Amino acid sequence: MTDVRTQAELDQRWDIHTGRQIAASKGGVAAVTLLNSGSWLALLTQADKLAVLNNDTGAVATVVLCWGLGAFFGTLTWLFVYLSTLAQAQHDFQRDKHRHLIALEVARWLGLLCVFAALGLFVGGVFALSGLLT
Repeated sequence: MTDVRTQAELDQRWDIHTGRQIAASKGGVAAVTLLNSGSWLALLTQADKLAVLNNDTGAVATVVLCWGLGAFFGTLTWLFVYLSTLAQAQHDFQRDKHRHLIALEVARWLGLLCVFAALGLFVGGVFALSGLLT
């Protein structure tokens, strides 16, 4: 027996899945941004003490750079979530335009790249900071 669904039913399912994906994306981006931004701000309040403790301002600069860039990439991810939402809306209204799907995929991959960069920089900052504390 074949599964025959109307376009309205498919559209409703599409909307449900799209809403879930956007909610999950927003939550993930918020977590990455909070993780990097919060740790970066905490680190900035202690950076002078770390430099005095280790007498190595270059190493402290590496830690601050990692967390600062991590916060930047985490925040930049919001832009790609927004662009994905725009591309999704355009696709919903103009389904015959393939460029909207391409824009959606590009924004998705750039957003994922930013998330992985932010997480990688967080880990890099942790390792650089642990090197200062040993």
